[in-house]
Amino acid sequence: MKQIYITYCSKMKVKYEDDAFMYLPSELYNSPRVQKFIIYCKQYNYTWAIFSDCYGLVFSNEKIRWYDKSPDCVTNREYESLLYMTLKKLTDYDVIFFYYNLDTYHLLYENLINDLKRFKNIVLLDKLEASDEQEHK
Repeated sequence: MKQIYITYCSKMKVKYEDDAFMYLPSELYNSPRVQKFIIYCKQYNYTWAIFSDCYGLVFSNEKIRWYDKSPDCVTNREYESLLYMTLKKLTDYDVIFFYYNLDTYHLLYENLINDLKRFKNIVLLDKLEASDEQEHK
């Protein structure tokens, strides 16, 4: 059974410097929530990705350009495209662990999860704890 851990992007990013520069998600998103998620996934050697309001699902080894797009600004057409691209990238995964924080859990991500649940087994995580590692193996 192939699994992946996902969380959503953050407004907090590295300081914008150059349009041409490409970032790994671990370099771009510097919010404590996202960094905690990345450290957790690396610690347990989990496959992980970040859902970007601009790029859709971004795997740990993919580079993207800096952007500033609020989930409030995602149109219905853009959402459908992001959902399609995300489903396509998740084709090989049986279980998706989705880490969220209630304080920053935007309706866009809630809709994404609800739509993904029609096709995938989604496990919502509101905590990242060492005990989770045993349960998910």
